[in-house]
Amino acid sequence: MINYLKKQLNLQTLEFSKDLSKGHLTSKDGFVKAKEYKLSPKETAKKLVSGFVTLPDMVKEVEVAGGGFINIYLTNRFLLEKLKTVGAEQNQTPQVGPKKKVMIEYTDPNPFKVFHIGHLLPNIIGQSLSNIFEYLGYNVKRVNYQGDVGMHVAKAIYGIQKLGGLKQVENKSLEERIEFLGKAYVLGADLFEKNNDAKKDVKELNKKVYLKSSSILYEYDLGKKWSLEKFEEIYKRLGTKFDYYYFESDTAKVGLEVVKEGMKQGVLEKSEGAIVFKGEKEGLHTRVFVNSEGLPTYEAKELGLAKTKYKDFPYDLSIVVTGNEINEYFKVLLSVLSKLYPKLGKRTKHVGHGMLTLSNGKMSSRTGNVIYGEDLLNIAVDQVSKILSTRKDLSDSEKLKIKKLVGIGAVKYMILKPKVGTNIVFDIEESVKYEGNSGPYLQYTCVRANSILSKISTSTDTVNMQSVEIELILKLAQFNDIILKCADQFSPHYLSNYLFELASLFNSFYVKVKVDEGTTTKKYRLQIVKNVSETLTIGLGLLGIKVPSKM
Repeated sequence: MINYLKKQLNLQTLEFSKDLSKGHLTSKDGFVKAKEYKLSPKETAKKLVSGFVTLPDMVKEVEVAGGGFINIYLTNRFLLEKLKTVGAEQNQTPQVGPKKKVMIEYTDPNPFKVFHIGHLLPNIIGQSLSNIFEYLGYNVKRVNYQGDVGMHVAKAIYGIQKLGGLKQVENKSLEERIEFLGKAYVLGADLFEKNNDAKKDVKELNKKVYLKSSSILYEYDLGKKWSLEKFEEIYKRLGTKFDYYYFESDTAKVGLEVVKEGMKQGVLEKSEGAIVFKGEKEGLHTRVFVNSEGLPTYEAKELGLAKTKYKDFPYDLSIVVTGNEINEYFKVLLSVLSKLYPKLGKRTKHVGHGMLTLSNGKMSSRTGNVIYGEDLLNIAVDQVSKILSTRKDLSDSEKLKIKKLVGIGAVKYMILKPKVGTNIVFDIEESVKYEGNSGPYLQYTCVRANSILSKISTSTDTVNMQSVEIELILKLAQFNDIILKCADQFSPHYLSNYLFELASLFNSFYVKVKVDEGTTTKKYRLQIVKNVSETLTIGLGLLGIKVPSKM
């Protein structure tokens, strides 16, 4: 709507007003075009608005304020016409990305280690970004990169051996097998740090893992298989699907070839038996790409991954979502990538998210000091179950469906509410409340809107709009602009905040207007309710949150 109005009013700047007493829209063109018109900002603004008189069906009133600002009031007629197309109701998707290819990598859990709460953040953020770019018309491929080789695998196998091997848990449930792998990793990591003999043995195992030695293949293959099965179970619960799965064991060889090329070009160099990039001259730090034992490090494998991804899907943009504790690492990596493959470096964007901590100590870890991501989901679902326990109007099957959708939606919303990169203090009880800035509040608002639509069958056309109705129409008109901003800033939090503001406005509208009073209402009000319902449903869907039919 903003772009349409800019064109119609011949304005360069235009935005929705935060205060309706100062217009529905505000422009700064009096300041922006003052130099062009060779007038003061105020006189420039007056000259610009003189042309608006030719648009009586659109502009009701205009005022010049603050020395050069232009405040514009739209006619009810125009607002009602735009109501038919604004928001998500008519699926007015801004197709900014046709034919453009985007790869989004996220989640990246490592086999032999548990799927902890730190994996929930990139999964939920990455999935939402994928949905948003897809909505905008991009050809999106979702990528999961997993570390199936490296010291963590060697530590886990060492722990498995010390605990007596995998045969003792082969016939147990997947949950018990994963529990065992978690304990084995913690044991192996602990012994590696405290015992020199153990450290030597683990390093030897690391070589065997890389070479896929037959002496460790049984533990390796079975442990990896169990881990991946468990990950898929969690992905299904989160509604996550990937187009490509990459493993470090596959990218390592490609990475070594890239490192050789880096040596030839003088980007990488030898140092104390290893191959490194010395980034201090660029304000970065030194990173090892091949260690002194000749094995590729994570850095080398990452270079191999970038090249492999592009070979499989020649992307225009590659987004990698990880924790921000490796932001500095990625600066080095992208510097090297840009030197070796300028096109790939330019097209790669790293998005670093913050850390998640719990607001209380009620939730304990099952293995070491790591909190399972699934445990957080379970606790949120259980909290919703408690809220629903007293509801006599819902069947057990309805309660089961609601608690799953609302519990998981609550976790997703709490993660997507802050700007990406911000640390999150997660409060379980606050996350599942039906009021306030929470996922359940938005879901409940959508359910309420749908309920209104199902009750009212007839309408009248009398028009006498209240200010809250005008605010709602203007808020609906901002939907696609917000989606574009999310993609531009790589942060879904703009959408989360927008949906909360929309829901709050709608609930205020519901109280003030009494739209479902009796069986009749004004026709345009039904359109408002419908647009709000559609916008909340689509918007929450872009966040990866589904709306239940009842709450």
